[in-house]
Amino acid sequence: RLRVSDAAAAGLYATEVQNLLGATVLRTALRLGPTADAELDLSTLASGVYVLRLRNAQGQTALRRITRE
Repeated sequence: RLRVSDAAAAGLYATEVQNLLGATVLRTALRLGPTADAELDLSTLASGVYVLRLRNAQGQTALRRITRE
């Protein structure tokens, strides 16, 4: 589940999930806000560690490491 804590950061985010070799394995868009969780469906991915890249409309990017169990 994903959420932004700052209301000013709320909005639509381009989302990419990459494996540790840097290959993009999932692309989608999520609407994030401070009052509601957004869910990222990783059910099609194999178990392992991935990098989540979020990019907002202004081009700012955030990276997070995520684990699919």
